[in-house]
Amino acid sequence: MDPVNLKGFQKIELIVTDSVNTAYSKNGLPMFAGRLRGRLQSIGYALVDAAPQMILEVNVHEFDPGNRALRTLIGFGAGRAVLKYTARFKTPMGKLLAELEGGKAYHGLELVDNPTFKSDEATRMGLIAYSVSQIGEFIEKNGSQE
Repeated sequence: MDPVNLKGFQKIELIVTDSVNTAYSKNGLPMFAGRLRGRLQSIGYALVDAAPQMILEVNVHEFDPGNRALRTLIGFGAGRAVLKYTARFKTPMGKLLAELEGGKAYHGLELVDNPTFKSDEATRMGLIAYSVSQIGEFIEKNGSQE
């Protein structure tokens, strides 16, 4: 898909859907949506519910805290924490402008931002913050992941 000037749109409607439907995802999705709203506003979008120029649909299809004990004791991907999503940028008529598959996984072997000794809440916020940052960078690079 060719890069598109995603920053050229002023009014955006944000739709975040939960395809996981677990207690963890139900508690985490409002935090994800709130941080994403803030990020979108910080890069110049007006968030609207009616008459948008662009619609951002984010479908979270994996969101799991993993198991800190397994990450600590075994590592190598055991007990990994994960947030995976698909973000689709569309016109109000439904034409796909750009798409991003992204997210973050903690497997316990990270040298930086290591979740091994973090609380579950800190791990969740790390997953959310990284994913929101990915979407913001994708927009700033006009739909390019390079």
